[in-house]
Amino acid sequence: MNVLVCEVEDIMMTAIRFRLEKNGFKMIPAANGDEAIAKIENGEVDLAIVGTNSENISAAEVLRYVRKVMNSDLPIIVVANIEEGNTIIELLEAGANDFSLRPFKPMELIIRLSHILKSQKTAS
Repeated sequence: MNVLVCEVEDIMMTAIRFRLEKNGFKMIPAANGDEAIAKIENGEVDLAIVGTNSENISAAEVLRYVRKVMNSDLPIIVVANIEEGNTIIELLEAGANDFSLRPFKPMELIIRLSHILKSQKTAS
């Protein structure tokens, strides 16, 4: 299972990679929103984790592109800062499947990711 992670903080990328790989997932890093979209379009991604601090293109723009332009139901988890309450609402309305608030524990993302994947299997 390939999980795209678009996060600008190197320490978080390292922690997320460790947790993903420890739980049997392969992490595909994306340095910014443009790169995230390109990798999603290439079909190399089964689920995406996108930080609201992504560069070039915002997390909301990535979501809108994936949902409206690509017409994709790719599961997307957004990582937002706790003070971004209105942003979280906007991201959920744009099609985020779930969100996690900073600061967070990388294991929390694994649990959220697993819940989304289980619900997709149940639905299909």
